[in-house]
Amino acid sequence: MGKLPWILPRQACVVNLKRGQYAIRSRLFAEDLRISRNTLKRRLGILKDLECIDYQVTPKYVLVTVLNYHKYQENPSQGGSTSEPPSEPPSEPPSEPPSDPHHKKERRKEETTSEHASGRRRLQFTEEDLAVAQWMFPLIRTVCPSAREPNLERWGNSIRLLRERDSRTHNQIRALFTWANQHDFWAANILSPDKLRAKWDTLTAQRRRDGAFQLAENEKS
Repeated sequence: MGKLPWILPRQACVVNLKRGQYAIRSRLFAEDLRISRNTLKRRLGILKDLECIDYQVTPKYVLVTVLNYHKYQENPSQGGSTSEPPSEPPSEPPSEPPSDPHHKKERRKEETTSEHASGRRRLQFTEEDLAVAQWMFPLIRTVCPSAREPNLERWGNSIRLLRERDSRTHNQIRALFTWANQHDFWAANILSPDKLRAKWDTLTAQRRRDGAFQLAENEKS
């Protein structure tokens, strides 16, 4: 849209367009929009009532004038002269960044890592607790060669629980596990400190019945 002459094709008609004006043959205007001429006139009328445009329909063409065209086109910072300076858009509060699936995935990963780190901090054991856990695993491998390498820190924590909560000494733990590890049935069922702790009373009772349990002073702390 500009101050250029518009020549109606195949017609001896020249229309001098002003800034913000647009001219087109009536039939082509409706065809381009894929609507009837009556629908075109009705919609142009609506825009005119809303004071968005003004228009003039002639037998040969439709002349559309965009009202307040300068408000949409000129930038005051570039020196454009306007009869009425454009109003600034209302300020909006900063919006949150769009949801990013990758960001969410990374955040969940960080939270999981933090939880695991917190879990490791809750694992408590002494060097001797860890030594008992390390001593157990090769014995378990003799019974179950396919046994996976355990988390020895968790095993050390389980040994600590046997000591602190169940009042078992390291010597008692070693002695009962050695007996279970050599038993025909229990060897394949006691494959971790947690299992030893869970079955402690059952193992102790059976060991007594088998006559192999001897309460010695060296099994105490």
